[in-house]
Amino acid sequence: MRRRMCGLCSALLLLICNPAAVPGSSLFGSDTAECGIRPIRGIPDSRIVGGQNAKPGAWPWQVSLQYLILSSGYIHLCGGTVINNSWVLTAAHCFLERTYPLRWRAVFGIVNLRQRTRSVKIKRIKRIIVNPKYSNLTMDNDITLLQLKSPVTYSDYIQPICLQHNFTDINLDKQCFVSGWGSRSHGGQESQILQEAQLKILPFTVCNKTGWYNGMLTSNMICAGYETGGIDTCQGDSGGPFSCFIRKQKKFYLMGITSFGFGCGHPRFPGIYLRAANYKDWIENILHGNDNNFKHITFYVHILTAVCWVVILEFLF
Repeated sequence: MRRRMCGLCSALLLLICNPAAVPGSSLFGSDTAECGIRPIRGIPDSRIVGGQNAKPGAWPWQVSLQYLILSSGYIHLCGGTVINNSWVLTAAHCFLERTYPLRWRAVFGIVNLRQRTRSVKIKRIKRIIVNPKYSNLTMDNDITLLQLKSPVTYSDYIQPICLQHNFTDINLDKQCFVSGWGSRSHGGQESQILQEAQLKILPFTVCNKTGWYNGMLTSNMICAGYETGGIDTCQGDSGGPFSCFIRKQKKFYLMGITSFGFGCGHPRFPGIYLRAANYKDWIENILHGNDNNFKHITFYVHILTAVCWVVILEFLF
């Protein structure tokens, strides 16, 4: 009996100290080993010239993040990206003064914001985890994780993207795309239909030089667009995916998160995207449960340890 009680205490301590041992959603790809796959669209076979309406299933990891305005209902504010069936990745600046999870919802599998088809799934938000190093002044570390209240079910229209691995050459053979419901011009009305466009990654040294971003970019940022402007992300696209199809892997990877720009489509001011690969460890730590909740876990470990000792001593004496 004593041995059994000690074994029980050890097992409980193991579960608390090692959350990954508890069954639940895995890291990337969740309940499937696949990621970065478009079941009904396949691999991109041609260039997208300019912005255009996206077809259903074109970007199955695209999420519409909608905020509840008490006077008018839910409105689209930002984009997001499915990284597994319980977590969405987005931009930190979307949550300035909007940190109450109950007023947010994530809409999956949607193309037209005015039409809710069978492919559309809606999930409430359980937790909003803004990167603690995010700076609203410099826009560095502009990344946030959203935990869903319940897992979303994958379909032809809802899939996780692959998180970029350590590609040493950011300009390797790939096609990169942005998607979102943002404005088509600076200060213009946001689109109700999901838009898509192909962008070119520009040299960091060019984007950061005088007359461009003048040294304000950091190593956590990617500059993408065209020197002459025109095609760009805009208001409402923030937090959405900068998706790149890597031909060698035959999958889409999350190269970046739509972050900011000076205006929309202006020459020498292409869009800036957070470099997702730089935050892989931070993301994995949170998904493993090794975030700031560690202090609370430690507290419960101490409590459980004390209870176990009381039980053991009771049986010994």
